[in-house]
Amino acid sequence: MDIRGAAAIVAGWLVFLGAAPAHASPLRLDVFVNAPYIYQYSSFDVSDGFAPTSITGRSGRILTDMPMGESRPFEQPLWAGATLVDDQGEIAVIGFQGMAEGFLRREWDDNDRHSGGFDGPMTRNYFSVSRPGLDPASLPAWFTGMTVEAFGSVTGGYRSYWLTRVDFVPGSATPTPEPGTALVFLAAIGGIAATRRRRLARSDAPRR
Repeated sequence: MDIRGAAAIVAGWLVFLGAAPAHASPLRLDVFVNAPYIYQYSSFDVSDGFAPTSITGRSGRILTDMPMGESRPFEQPLWAGATLVDDQGEIAVIGFQGMAEGFLRREWDDNDRHSGGFDGPMTRNYFSVSRPGLDPASLPAWFTGMTVEAFGSVTGGYRSYWLTRVDFVPGSATPTPEPGTALVFLAAIGGIAATRRRRLARSDAPRR
């Protein structure tokens, strides 16, 4: 590797380490959930990133005309959305959609007790960058790679009710090298270049 090659690599690392996100602080995440027994808007401060977050809801007491011992399928549509916002306004929006699928059963007792549960993975069905000219690659990876899933279970004993939870899980970010790692890398590049120069000098020296 010659000096120019080493310089190009060093320049690339300096640009990478000095890159800044294309948004202004502070950052806010507005989320929306429409799931069984949850219809809710919530906001979170994500200036320092976004940790896995759950939104929960519950039904009233379950009362059915099902015969004791009978089970029925449980199916309901799911929707969720997340909007990234800074002090200049909306940055980007992601939408999710899915289906909650499970069962509801009336148990064999005289207390009208029920059991059941559902799972509801959602898939991303919408993505839009709201700010003209903004490269989607500059958005936080935890936002662009976010996943959403809903879960439900029947609890409460003889006063049975549905308990629903919707999980927002951030996407994985590409690790940023620590300053010490970058310095070690740059020192290694410099050592390679110096070794290359010495070898060239020896090969050009006149032989006796």
